[in-house]
Amino acid sequence: MIEYIIVNGIVDADTYRDIVDKFNIDRVISRVPLDEDLRAAIGDNVEWEWLEKVQPETFLTSLAEKSKKENILLDCIEYLSQTMGFDRTYKLLDQLINHSKDAEGNVYVVIDPEAFSKEQWHNLQRMGIRGAHKLY
Repeated sequence: MIEYIIVNGIVDADTYRDIVDKFNIDRVISRVPLDEDLRAAIGDNVEWEWLEKVQPETFLTSLAEKSKKENILLDCIEYLSQTMGFDRTYKLLDQLINHSKDAEGNVYVVIDPEAFSKEQWHNLQRMGIRGAHKLY
């Protein structure tokens, strides 16, 4: 299952804490490095992947191949779309969704719909969104 979390502006430590708590997030994939404030906000049990330190496509593909049940928060879809292109990002997101279905986990995507064209947003919505949560 995939759900979108719609936020206005930059996601700060308090917003991460709220999202992690509300959706029982096990792993965060972000373009933001983990610092002391973020670690204090989300706790020690949440894994944090900083995409500046890994190749996004390789990392997400390997993550999609794992069979571990986990709730994943993807907070970098606009970044991925800008750096890799929408089509490649869409394919990777599809792999994560398939992985989450197989592993009985969930993918939550922090997203700003305004960052995408109407066609791209429509394609993302067709991907199987179960719900959208507007936060902040």
